[in-house]
Amino acid sequence: MKVFLGITEEKLGNVMRKYRTEHNYTQKKLANYLGIDRTTYSKYETVRKPELDVIMKLAVLYDVSVDEFLKDFFTTKPDKASPFAAASSPEEKTGDELFMLNDEEKQLLYLYRDCIRKNELLEKAREIWSEDSDIKNPEK
Repeated sequence: MKVFLGITEEKLGNVMRKYRTEHNYTQKKLANYLGIDRTTYSKYETVRKPELDVIMKLAVLYDVSVDEFLKDFFTTKPDKASPFAAASSPEEKTGDELFMLNDEEKQLLYLYRDCIRKNELLEKAREIWSEDSDIKNPEK
């Protein structure tokens, strides 16, 4: 079951901007495609949420499902019957644990999503995790 995490204007604008720049479209070209003014489209990328029909038209243009277009705003809720896996490293996590993030973990996830140097950030996080793991398990 998918669980809605919420959409902010800023986050949705980031998604729209990402797709637009990946496909080398200008705001004016997308505004013409959508039948709206360029300034209206610009506001969608900064301070205003578009209507659902706009999101659907953009998903069609980019040849992705609406689910794929909005994937950053949903998480999968684990079945109540399935126990969480006890993973010994971050790479072994199943994804079910993401449903139960606390506020601090959510903040870290949002920082990661907004970071343009993701590989560097991820490598540093792995380094810190490894150091912590060594401290917690000195016999290894």
